[in-house]
Amino acid sequence: MHTTRSLLTHLFNRLVQEPAIWEALQADRGLIAPFIEESLRRDSPVQRTTRRCMRDTEMAGVAMRKGDLVEAGIGSANHDETVYDEPEAFRLDRPDLRWHIAFGTGSHICPGAALARLEARIAIEVLLDRLVRMETVEGAVYPPLPGSLGHDPILARFVPREHAA
Repeated sequence: MHTTRSLLTHLFNRLVQEPAIWEALQADRGLIAPFIEESLRRDSPVQRTTRRCMRDTEMAGVAMRKGDLVEAGIGSANHDETVYDEPEAFRLDRPDLRWHIAFGTGSHICPGAALARLEARIAIEVLLDRLVRMETVEGAVYPPLPGSLGHDPILARFVPREHAA
């Protein structure tokens, strides 16, 4: 549940701070899925996870023994320059949208991944349906983009459709 909250916070923060993305989503709702996937890749709600080695192995010249605890850097893997063109850039046109490990992979894939994606889609659609735009609040300090935000509040001024100029 906290991972979905972090995903929603990351999405919201980016929409507030990058009005061009808001405008792109308003113009083309087909970009919502790429927006969610790129956020998952770029601003993974979970940055790392721990696993236990099930057998002796070696990876990139590092020996790991059965029973060792191994820290897997999800955020780092999702920024691997050998996998992603311009890994630090936030791009809605990235090929292979789901080619990231924000929700894990294989037998360790998050069982709530589909639900988190659905919740994110619905939240964005509701915002787009009800608001003309979201604006930053004068004097507010915004977390850097990208960021692993956790549960920090993101201040925004909502401009609702019925009051739009």
